[in-house]
Amino acid sequence: LMRLKFTGGEPTLLDGFKQFIEKLSITPYAKNIEVMIVTNGTTDVTKWIETFSKFKLVEVNWSTDGIGDTFEYIRWPGKWNKTTNIQRKFNQTIKEKGYTNIVSILTSAIQLLNLDQLPQLLHYCEDAKFDWFSPVLVMWPEPLQLGIAPEHIKQQVIKKCLPYTQKDHQLIRILEMESTSFLIKLKHQLQSDQILLNFFQIFLDYIFYKYPKL
Repeated sequence: LMRLKFTGGEPTLLDGFKQFIEKLSITPYAKNIEVMIVTNGTTDVTKWIETFSKFKLVEVNWSTDGIGDTFEYIRWPGKWNKTTNIQRKFNQTIKEKGYTNIVSILTSAIQLLNLDQLPQLLHYCEDAKFDWFSPVLVMWPEPLQLGIAPEHIKQQVIKKCLPYTQKDHQLIRILEMESTSFLIKLKHQLQSDQILLNFFQIFLDYIFYKYPKL
């Protein structure tokens, strides 16, 4: 056993998850096991940090698709204040304790409903001290795809995101991309919208410079 992945529903609400992870953490095998947890942030996982620290690596992926009211609309019945407080507490605690084997990842499903909040999500990733930002594209249903966003919304997003395309910006150090599939999907989805596509080419070329250009 080398890698475990817990997804949902919400795995942290299950008694079996707590029992399993705690029992596994005290075995001699824990130091060789990587654990990936996908959570919606409704549970305060800070109480499990000491347990997580026993493993080779623990990646906590926070499914956060917006800020404030947008988050509460997409992630109903989640409450933004509760979620952000949990995330900030967790991130601060692992850094204060120096647990480099626990990684906190902000994961956002970018779609029509939250495209205008991409700049805020980038800022929040930095401000709340996440280790990296892992965006994914919503490809279905089609009414949520980015290509149909109103032109004025696209221009607002472009204007607000441009500062983050500077290579010396602090956010560069914490941004990461899980795979080049994001770039491929982005190009496919926006290929009929040259303005937005050109912007994302610039944006991704700067921030994710280790990947090939679109």
